[in-house]
Amino acid sequence: MDVTLRRATAADADAISGLVRGLLHHIVADPDAPAVVAFVEALGPAATRDRIGLPRFSYVVAVRGSDLLGVAALRDRSHLYHWFVRESAHQQGIGRLLWQWIQAEADGPRITVNATLSAVPVYRRLGFEATAEVQSVDGLQFLPMAFDPDVVG
Repeated sequence: MDVTLRRATAADADAISGLVRGLLHHIVADPDAPAVVAFVEALGPAATRDRIGLPRFSYVVAVRGSDLLGVAALRDRSHLYHWFVRESAHQQGIGRLLWQWIQAEADGPRITVNATLSAVPVYRRLGFEATAEVQSVDGLQFLPMAFDPDVVG
């Protein structure tokens, strides 16, 4: 069965939260550290459900049958908020499908992201460039990056 993309609904919040929280080891060194508690809570089902309902967020899920394999979300149609693929579904083109949706959903060609340090090489391969130095906020480290094909060619 092929992978399909569809708009996420509030009913997907538990699965999206489970997927993202299952990948926390790629995002934070210690998910139980007091400094990252608020961040981890923001990835929970209730907060995810709330974001899905907000007009400033656009969510899409990649599914095979009833299995959620990936998720992407844009905030304000220009900032990449989530882009995750279940580890067991890597190397199947799901990330590329989600990236194509992200580009089509964005208001313009420029897309920003606060890239986790482990994801920086992936973003660089897509054409993202750093827009600042590595930031450290509330126990999280990330690199602000932007994809702008009008600038980088």
